[in-house]
Amino acid sequence: MSSLETGQLKEETIKSIKYLKARQAGFKDFNILMKANGLSASVGMDSVINKLSRLDETIDKKLIKKLAIATDKYLNNHILFASKRIYIYKLDEDQLVNIKSGLEEGDYLSVELEKGNESSFDITAPENKIKKTSLKIDLSETLKVFYIKGFREYINKESMPSLIDEIDNEDTREVIDVFKVIRNKVTVFDFIALDLKNKALILGLDLENSFIRAEMNKSYAQLFNIFRNHFNITNVEPMDLRPCITEMEQEKVGNILKHRFSTDNGGYSHTSGSTSKNLDTRNDDFYINGEKNSTLDYYGTIKRYPLIKNEEPIISIEMSYREYARSAFSKIKYAVITDVKTAKGFQFCIDKIFQHV
Repeated sequence: MSSLETGQLKEETIKSIKYLKARQAGFKDFNILMKANGLSASVGMDSVINKLSRLDETIDKKLIKKLAIATDKYLNNHILFASKRIYIYKLDEDQLVNIKSGLEEGDYLSVELEKGNESSFDITAPENKIKKTSLKIDLSETLKVFYIKGFREYINKESMPSLIDEIDNEDTREVIDVFKVIRNKVTVFDFIALDLKNKALILGLDLENSFIRAEMNKSYAQLFNIFRNHFNITNVEPMDLRPCITEMEQEKVGNILKHRFSTDNGGYSHTSGSTSKNLDTRNDDFYINGEKNSTLDYYGTIKRYPLIKNEEPIISIEMSYREYARSAFSKIKYAVITDVKTAKGFQFCIDKIFQHV
């Protein structure tokens, strides 16, 4: 990035910020980062883009470079760690070593998976549905991650009050708002992780919180289908993570942000959550009084862990009530990890799941 001309550097930084917006990255932390690197406080991603676009490429050369480096690092970490859905497969170490070799040597390329830029994250929107290999990185001595580039879509609505006057009102009807429906095509980086410490293969999906469940389920099926024969996991199920829930509920460290449970006779089901990440819903009087009189059957929990000062990862393991009611033996095949900012935080979440499963 440092070798780019200032004008090109500014364009690439604006492109990165637009991509962060498409990824629905939280603005608060990014705004703090921009202020720390010389930009005045802003009110949104578009505001940052407007200020950056107005910087003079000669006078503000040093500022542009500082903002570019900071944005690039922030984006890179967001792609590496933000909002991941993970499926964990327990495999033999020999299997993991063979998979690692195959991924490194490009043995799994096919009509569904082409070779891409494996030295960095290319955020350019894909031209078709064919997935491409992306960054290969060692997050630790025992955790190797191979990212896979693709895209997913989500739909949102935006109010268009300026169009209200263009629509004819009738005697009994008044138009009070007009919306446009937008289909957003977002580049995503799913991944294959090899955890040699826990002897696990992890299939991971990017941006769990940005897409509806059906879209994420479809993406998992696509990722699984590409690699199932190569990895010899056609008949292997992901680990059932449901046993983690009760253990996480009983564990004193950390705080429960939300949980789902039913009474032992199945006569009552309840979902509750705290209004702040600093509160623990286990301290709710309703929950405390109810717990005394019933044996609770948990089918979901979201828990925050105090890892380090600026990193408090959240692990979510839950199913819907419909899934729970369908069978007493319903499994939970994936976890969602959020608020992770470092490789240490990512490994912590994996280790925590293995501690309780």
